[in-house]
Amino acid sequence: MFSGLKNRRKQYRLCYDRDRSGRHDVSKIATEAAKDVNDVSANIQGVSQAARDSNIGAQQVNESANELDKMASQIQEMANKFKIETA
Repeated sequence: MFSGLKNRRKQYRLCYDRDRSGRHDVSKIATEAAKDVNDVSANIQGVSQAARDSNIGAQQVNESANELDKMASQIQEMANKFKIETA
């Protein structure tokens, strides 16, 4: 009779320990998943910032190209004012 109780007690203790260990494992996995989500979020923010920076750089290049085009037109107008005399 007592041996049956001892066996049940051992079984309950084993189940309790497994349950507790399982909950700990789930908690650990959830914590790691949350860290991974934060890492992904930080990476997305970094990519977003890089895209904004690239867009700003592209706008600056476009503005510079427009300015160079205007300068080239002005230089061409000045050059057209010169007359070359042939001997």
